[in-house]
Amino acid sequence: MRVVTSEHALNQNEAIDPHHLVFTSPDDFVVKIFPHEYGDTKGFILTIINNRLIAIGQYRLLVRTGQSYDSRQNDWSENRLNVFSGVSTQPIPASCTGQNMWLLRKIKSGAGLLVGNDTGHPLPWPENDKSVTQTWLLDAEVTAQAAPKHNTNPTPLGSGPSTRCLMRRISLRSASASA
Repeated sequence: MRVVTSEHALNQNEAIDPHHLVFTSPDDFVVKIFPHEYGDTKGFILTIINNRLIAIGQYRLLVRTGQSYDSRQNDWSENRLNVFSGVSTQPIPASCTGQNMWLLRKIKSGAGLLVGNDTGHPLPWPENDKSVTQTWLLDAEVTAQAAPKHNTNPTPLGSGPSTRCLMRRISLRSASASA
């Protein structure tokens, strides 16, 4: 699997190489996506890097849609994903890296791709599409909250859309469903 391209709504600070994507938030945290292999699982990990002077209380990964690319039709299919929402509640101290979260993965013994850390969000390839290369388009968002101060509630970083839509329309390719 490899990241092919990405678009995002707000931010032009993106570093692209064949092995990872980096999105920089205006609130001074970074979303990094990189390939990872662990045991019989292979896929992409998402992590948050806190470059702020204060802690981040939690972050959430929301993957709204997953569309396969039909090379015969030369277009994206309708959404095939039930929305995934994963939250990491472990605080990320100032100038530290947070807990990793699976964005997309394939278990060797499994039938297809999975979104997120659980097995409840499969991304099934259309059975009649016989493409050798499977290409997926994900619409995803990461949001973060400042760590609560004593006797206060956590607050979203920034205001309005500045902490949202850090990554949208990420295209991923795999040589086959078994890759």
